[in-house]
Amino acid sequence: MNILVNKSFKTVLIFLGLALLLPHHVAGQQWSASIRPAINFPVEDVSQTELRVGNGLEFTAQYQLMPHIQLFTGFSWHQFDTDEDFDAVNTDYALRGFILGSRIKLPLNKSKLGYFVVVAATLHRIDIEGGMPRLTIRSSFQPDLTFGAGVEIPTFSQLKIVPEVRYASFSEDFSNPQIDDTIALRFVSLSVGIRYVFK
Repeated sequence: MNILVNKSFKTVLIFLGLALLLPHHVAGQQWSASIRPAINFPVEDVSQTELRVGNGLEFTAQYQLMPHIQLFTGFSWHQFDTDEDFDAVNTDYALRGFILGSRIKLPLNKSKLGYFVVVAATLHRIDIEGGMPRLTIRSSFQPDLTFGAGVEIPTFSQLKIVPEVRYASFSEDFSNPQIDDTIALRFVSLSVGIRYVFK
């Protein structure tokens, strides 16, 4: 599974790299910046322990490569904790890292809204904090992929509202005295972001 993910990750990076190197002439090329606060819904337990609904935040810069293709890169953070009893100690999981991807606008010419799909490569590490006394365990950075779809809603000339849904995942094999297990996070992220277009 990790071999397949690594190959797909490399494929996405190669595609994005070639897109940046190819000559292109687009009228009104634009840079923009986005902030994307999110609510994260885990789709499975971690180490047979149920997770509560988490939250996240993403900051990205975008470049309009072509009228229907936008490249973006930035920093992302996602947080979860375990659903323990009131008097029990929760375990916190925090993903931090980088994202590089593309947004492809769908050709729905009759709509004033900008429908799009997202494919991106991520490079995250996870911090696990739990126990009593509290201990923090940090993984190495691991590559993965994320997919999604959304719609861009024009508000003002340079400001867009961007509702979006994504699926993301992370997996790491731990082997130490604190954790000897595979930690896999898979979640669906719902967000309403704000995009500012520089002119």
